Formats: sequence, C-alpha cells, structure tokens
Amino acid sequence: MATTTNTTIIVEPASVIGLTIKGAFIQPGQKFKMVLNYLEGFYIQTHRSLSATQIYSNEPIVVMSGNKYTSIKSDLKCFRKCYYVTGSILYESMIPADKWSRHFVIPLFQKTHELKLRIISRNLNTTIRITDLYNATRSSSMDGEEIEMNLDAKSYYVSASNPILLSLYALTENHGIIMMVVPGIQHFSKEYVIAPPKDPSYTSYITITIKSSDVDGLRFVGNLLAVESSFIMVRNESYTSVVKKMAGHSVYKIRHVSRNALYGVMVYGFGSTSAYGYSAGFRF
Repeated sequence: MATTTNTTIIVEPASVIGLTIKGAFIQPGQKFKMVLNYLEGFYIQTHRSLSATQIYSNEPIVVMSGNKYTSIKSDLKCFRKCYYVTGSILYESMIPADKWSRHFVIPLFQKTHELKLRIISRNLNTTIRITDLYNATRSSSMDGEEIEMNLDAKSYYVSASNPILLSLYALTENHGIIMMVVPGIQHFSKEYVIAPPKDPSYTSYITITIKSSDVDGLRFVGNLLAVESSFIMVRNESYTSVVKKMAGHSVYKIRHVSRNALYGVMVYGFGSTSAYGYSAGFRF
C-alpha cells in the first residue's frame, strides 16, 4: 500500500516458475512495475512460496505478508504419528531490508510448546548462532536465501554474521499458530501503547524483553498480572523476558522511568482453538 501519490512499485519474483500479478504473468527474471496513489494497494496470491521476492519503491510503502491457510508439522511429536498444527490466516507487516538486524532475543511465551524460526538473508554464507539459557549453542550456515529451524519453547539469543529477517512461528497448546516478525535489539523502543482484542473469549499476554538491570524501571498503565520471567545472556549482558497477563480488554501503556532504557514488547493471545501475535513496535 502506498503512503504517497505517484509511488512507483517494482516487484521482482524469486519464483523460478514466475508469478501472476494483477492479471499479468511475470516470467522468471522479469520485473513487474506499476504506479500507486495515496492509500492504493494490490495483493499477490499464489500457491508458491513468495520468500525472497524483492519489492522496491521510490516512496515509503506498507507490505503485509502471510498465509491464507497454514499447516505446520510438529517435529517434537513425530515418534509414531506426526502432529500437525493448523491456522486459518497468518500475516505480519514486513520491515524494510535495509533495516534488518543481526542480534535478536527470542523471548519467553506462555502456552506454547514449540517454536519454528524462518530466517532470510540477503547475503550468502551467513552464519546463524542460537544460544539458550545454559549457553548451549547451535550454528547453521546459510548457503541459500532462507533456512528454517525448530526449537523448544524457551528463550534464546540469536546472532547472525549479516543482517537477517527473523520470523517466528509459535505452536500453541490450543493447536493454534502465532506468527511474528521478531524485532532486533536495535529495534527496541522506549514506550508502547497496546490495544488487545475486545473478544472476551481471548486471553492475552505481553512479553517484555529488557536489560535485566532496567527491569525495575518499567511502568504500566492498565491491569497487568505478573506470570513469569526468564533471562538470557546477550554479548556478556543479561536480558530478562517478563511475561504479564492482560486482565482486561482496555488500552495498555508501557514506559520506563529512564529515557535511555530500550526494550521490546511482543503481544499475543489465545482463543479456544486459535491464536494471534505481533510485535508491539519497531524503532527505525
């Protein structure tokens, strides 16, 4: 979607088969170009993967990406019969490629039993390192543009030798799926305003990721109940994940007494058989 009139959009498909965009078939290696006015937009729907598709514009634009129907195999439950988790619609706002990051904290989430990471890099030979609370580390080298990793549901520090886009899929206890674009530590901000769904069937949570030395300075507007916390070491500094439950469906505000304290906030919740989740904001 365009935010300014006369915005030129160029789409370069990554698919080796090509894509159909607004009724026009774009051959592999070709580029699709069109001009949008203020708040005009278009969408691309395909059964093929759109990963690594490149989108350029001469003005700021909004790009949403997701799946109309998703089914993820749980690798933790494949001893005799594989267990699949399905979700109806998953989508998230994309961040510009020149704002990708190298250092991330995967925070603690409530009511999840498995995590799947999907990582995209613009650079070949990008090395990914994932470290848990006990300093156990696994590494992976990206020979192509994307990789996927399955992890237990706990906190991790993720580092990369080049900037990456890190997407998180959390498989929840109620057989739902949460999809989030994880903010890098450089994307952490100073203040957040959150409005959870008003649907009373949903139970909503927030997870705050902050330097352990700054936890006591957090301040909240709204009824939030403490649930649990965990910590992870990031480049010789301790970070804490603070999980809180939203006791109501009003607007919540999170700030810090120090103007220099930066932290990340993830918002998520669960219905009877569905789930939602998103990052509360990015600082660019």
